[in-house]
Amino acid sequence: MTGYVPINKDLIREITVYDIPSTWSQLNMLNHLKAWGQVVAIKFKSQQKYVTVTVLIELNQAANGLWNDGVWTAPLGGLPVRWFPANWNLKQRKERERFQAVLKGVPASVTTAMLYPENPAHSILAPIGCKAFKLIQDRGSRKLITYFESWADLDKVIGKPFSLDEFTGDWMRYFTPNLKQRRRNPQKMNQEGDSKVRPTNTNTQSSKKQKVAKEIKNIDKALGGIDKLTILAEIRSMLRKLG
Repeated sequence: MTGYVPINKDLIREITVYDIPSTWSQLNMLNHLKAWGQVVAIKFKSQQKYVTVTVLIELNQAANGLWNDGVWTAPLGGLPVRWFPANWNLKQRKERERFQAVLKGVPASVTTAMLYPENPAHSILAPIGCKAFKLIQDRGSRKLITYFESWADLDKVIGKPFSLDEFTGDWMRYFTPNLKQRRRNPQKMNQEGDSKVRPTNTNTQSSKKQKVAKEIKNIDKALGGIDKLTILAEIRSMLRKLG
């Protein structure tokens, strides 16, 4: 909580924000979010190169206009970030990644600032109708990934050439790779060890009785002509008490 008390509850929105660089400090994020309005509460979740933020904010008129227009990307600190209603689950957010196109081999001279000027309506990407974009470095090659609202919009650009600076490439269909590793199979149990039969309490008791009987027999032999019956009776009586 920031301590701010909202004035206009009609402008309060809870928003999940993607694509925030992890190099930004939390204080920087809060300062950049002031361009959208007054922050009431905020949560941060680090994800490698990026941070996902969930913010409860009282939007200003400009930001509220973008939100109500259904814009997928909003400017934050000079960068385009994707925003979603915070009550959307992961499946709903991923639905916006369903229709993607990619340009491969984009040169380093093509920057985010070039693709997303201060007025996004003047972006070189505006004519193709994409709703969001991302520049990524993948295995030594730079890629420009664009997101579309429908298959009809995506189909209009697939296979078509597109020029950026001195670079020209063809749009190709793109799918977000699944980065989740398969769960490893649990280690096999040592069946040989598990198959060994452990001695039971019954077997242990039987073994003890056999030892006692053997000892009594040995004593019986050693006593010879002594009044062994009396002594043996006493021994058996003592053993019963111990048992």
